[in-house]
Amino acid sequence: MRVSLSEWDQRGKVTHVPIIYFYRTPSQNSLTQHNNAINIASNSKDSLSRALVPFYPLAGRLHWINNGRLELDCNAMGIQFISSTLEDNLGDFSPSSEYNYLVPTADYTLPIHDLPLVLVQLTRFKCGGVSIAITFSHAVVDGPSALHFMCEWARLASGEPMQTVPFHDRKVLRAREPPSVPTTECHAHTEFDEPPLLLGQIESTEGRKKKTAMVIDPETEQNTS
Repeated sequence: MRVSLSEWDQRGKVTHVPIIYFYRTPSQNSLTQHNNAINIASNSKDSLSRALVPFYPLAGRLHWINNGRLELDCNAMGIQFISSTLEDNLGDFSPSSEYNYLVPTADYTLPIHDLPLVLVQLTRFKCGGVSIAITFSHAVVDGPSALHFMCEWARLASGEPMQTVPFHDRKVLRAREPPSVPTTECHAHTEFDEPPLLLGQIESTEGRKKKTAMVIDPETEQNTS
């Protein structure tokens, strides 16, 4: 199944926008941290797979069609999931090049029909904390829809049911198919039969010779003509 993109999505560049979340876990021994990391990764992938069932367009791919336009092919090719471990200390979260290791990067050398729309990276820190970074294709996801997906994924990961199922009917946004508007008959009114009076255009020669005066209303101190 193929899904049309809105005109606004057609005008933007095919880029990905990242979001990153950090989670701190209680102090534990190394074995417990290792086991928890495995459980977190397993639960994240399992809940992500279940979230992609209702959010199935995110597992598709973009395609070029006629006249350089984009279309979303819901072909279930999936998203990219990366699990990694960072041994270095990031410090006090000040700007650092180390943060580049926490965010998945889209490979734009790939053909667009091979480029995932969503990339996820789960990073485990030596302190026991984790970060989850997710990168969305801006051609198919905006801010509210990205937040919607993250919230529903978090609910599934916590063992809760989904709260709001996504709405995928995009017919109202499809190009060259504006919604039809019912029309009604409009009957002419006799008071509009005469041509309109255009200010400043007087047919008679005498009227053109008249001077224009400005009168000040002393009560309201407003200009009247």
